[in-house]
Amino acid sequence: MDSKMKHTIKMQEEPASKRVRRDVANIWISTKPFKTKPGVRRDMFPPELHRYTALNVTSVQGKEEKDRIAFSPMYPPPGGFQAPDGQTFLNFEAFWQSGKVLRKRATNTLEPIAKTRHYWRTIKEPKRSYPGFKKNYTVEYCCWRDGQRLNYLQSRKVYILEYRNYVMRHAPERIAEWQARMRKGEIIVVEDIDGPHEYQTDPVTNTTVAVPVIHAFDEAYFREKFMDEKRPFGHGYVVCAMLVGLDLDHIVSTLPEESRR
Repeated sequence: MDSKMKHTIKMQEEPASKRVRRDVANIWISTKPFKTKPGVRRDMFPPELHRYTALNVTSVQGKEEKDRIAFSPMYPPPGGFQAPDGQTFLNFEAFWQSGKVLRKRATNTLEPIAKTRHYWRTIKEPKRSYPGFKKNYTVEYCCWRDGQRLNYLQSRKVYILEYRNYVMRHAPERIAEWQARMRKGEIIVVEDIDGPHEYQTDPVTNTTVAVPVIHAFDEAYFREKFMDEKRPFGHGYVVCAMLVGLDLDHIVSTLPEESRR
C-alpha cells in the first residue's frame, strides 16, 4: 500500500459534517497505547478518518463493555475456555500461554512442561505471562499436546484458528453486528495493544526502531504482519479478518511455516 494508507501524523480539525472520501478503506487497524507502551492516540488518526467508529478489542475498557466481553483474550467466559483437548482454562489467553515451553536463562534448562501447564490451568484471575517470564525465561517452542513442537510461525497459525473458533462460539452476534455497521458504510478502526508497527531509522542513533501506526487492513497486510517475527501478532488482526470475511482456513493453509529471516 502507498503512504496514504498508514499514518502517525496528528489529525487536522475538519467539520463533522464533511463526508469521508469514498476511496478510504472501510476497516483499519491501530496500535492502542497501554501503560508505558506507545501507541497511536485517536487525535493522531489521519484526516480522512475524521468520521470513524473505534472497535476496542482489548481488556483496557470497562468490564461490562460488549467488545471486551466478545473479543478480549483476557476475558474469563462463564464456564471458562474449553481447549480442543477438552481441558478448561480460565480464559483464551491462559490456553495460549500454556503452550509455551520455557527455557530458564540462569540454568539454560527447560522449565518442566507439566509445571507451566498446571500454572495456567489453575489461575483464578487473568494473567498476561508466566511468573518472572520477562526477566528469567525465553520461549523455546510451543506445544499444546504431547509430541508437538511448533516454531513461532506454526504457533501463530494455531492462534489464528483457535481464536477465530473461540469468538465464533462465544460471541458470533457481535461479529454480525459490526459487519452490519460496515455494510452501512461505517469506517471501523480496530484498536489492539499488539497492533501494527512500521520500521524507521532513528536519525540520532542510526538504528532501526518500530513505530506504532494505524494502517488500512486487507489480506495482504494480514499476511505481511503474520511474517513479522520481530513484533507480536495481536488478535486484532484476526478480528479484522473475520469482519471482512477472509477465509482464514485457506489463508492459514497457504502461509509459510519457516522463517524467511
